[in-house]
Amino acid sequence: MNYFAQLSPLYELFGVEMPLVVERSHFQITTPRVRNLLEMLELAVSDLAQPRDVLVKKLAKDSPNAPRLEWGAELGRRLEALVANSAESDSSIVKEAVRLRESMRHGLDRLTTRYDRAVVERDHVLTTRLSRLQGWLYPEGHPQERVFSFPAFAARVGLESFHRYVMAAVDPFSSAMREIAL
Repeated sequence: MNYFAQLSPLYELFGVEMPLVVERSHFQITTPRVRNLLEMLELAVSDLAQPRDVLVKKLAKDSPNAPRLEWGAELGRRLEALVANSAESDSSIVKEAVRLRESMRHGLDRLTTRYDRAVVERDHVLTTRLSRLQGWLYPEGHPQERVFSFPAFAARVGLESFHRYVMAAVDPFSSAMREIAL
């Protein structure tokens, strides 16, 4: 859109009124199968725009079978006790304990992220469903509209019906992603 603003001097040079520039509408097409998968995973269409690692972390936390790394909190409490007990006697121990706590927190965060990813990746059904959804809504990491051929969707529901779905979803003054449920 920004490059259109650069064109205004050319329009003035030729004495032509610059046209109204409107960003194209964005929409994603979902089928009943896709909506069922979204419902099973308790995700929204907009969630799939997030990186896979973020989705994996969300799904791992939501997984009832995923054991948590709760001992990190126990280590934190013990370090806090060490800091409290050492504060009166030796400031160098306090500094070292604080540095260790930060290092440990960073390491535990990395470990927890890897663990969450491993839990979800081990769940073959879950990862297959997530891959299907990502492949449908963001094929090859791109928006549907750049990869899929819309005549194929029109063939599913009929050209007139597809046209009605699209026209109902289009808002010429909004670039927000809209869902078209076939």
